[in-house]
Amino acid sequence: PVIMRVPGVSALVRPDDLVIADGYEGKIIIHPTESDSRFHRTRAERLMAQAAAAQQPSPRPFTTADGLNLRILANVSNIAQARDAHRLGACGVGLMRTELFYMAQDHMPSVEDESAMIEQVAQIFAGLPVTVRLLDLGADKSVPYIAFAEEENPQLGCRGMRFLLNHPWLLKKQIQSVLRLVARPRVRVLLPFITLVEELEEALEIIER
Repeated sequence: PVIMRVPGVSALVRPDDLVIADGYEGKIIIHPTESDSRFHRTRAERLMAQAAAAQQPSPRPFTTADGLNLRILANVSNIAQARDAHRLGACGVGLMRTELFYMAQDHMPSVEDESAMIEQVAQIFAGLPVTVRLLDLGADKSVPYIAFAEEENPQLGCRGMRFLLNHPWLLKKQIQSVLRLVARPRVRVLLPFITLVEELEEALEIIER
């Protein structure tokens, strides 16, 4: 659930306040009553039970009612999600979001750490495509061990490929992590948020080197 544009919310909420984020109604409840808490807790438990009941493996391939076979690829950010996606019948990884792997760490992961994580996902989907998206940092995604500049509009500012080209050491580090897996032909690289041809050319030159 994402709830946006709640006017003045930062002035209304204090540390340790109890808050309910209701993604279905699109509202924030600050200092909920016992009745509010009971209602939302019961609904959350019911929804989680429904989700758990739905977690049954689907047949591969996925077939529509009119007989069309579809290849469903997963969006994952860690090994646990990759295992779940494979168990549920995904035909590979269409998007591995490496920034979420970085955001889960309290220090800069090494080339070996990142490469090992990607390799484990590739092993889970042995023989199936795994697309690794390079870091999409910036905007709403940051890590405590890299400095980020203040921007008036970070959503359209220095993020994705622009951020990596401004931090070439980070781009080279990620490329090194992926290139350790060149023996796995189904591992692919996705360059995030290319805006200009020049950005693509510069990125490809670094990859080639």
